[in-house]
Amino acid sequence: MSKIAERLPVSVPNAAVIGALLVGATLAGLRGNGVGAIILAAMAIGWAGIALYARSSRADDRSRVGI
Repeated sequence: MSKIAERLPVSVPNAAVIGALLVGATLAGLRGNGVGAIILAAMAIGWAGIALYARSSRADDRSRVGI
């Protein structure tokens, strides 16, 4: 793993999922679907919180599997 990827607050695959959810929320908002945009943004925030916790020093080894 590169040194840059090791310093990221979340793993690269998690960052890609968060980015995709945020792009989807933006597109949904631009198309006038406010409820869909809010749901996708909430999913991105939740995913980011879980990913940040998995990378933190407080997480146990079972939480870190697959991060």
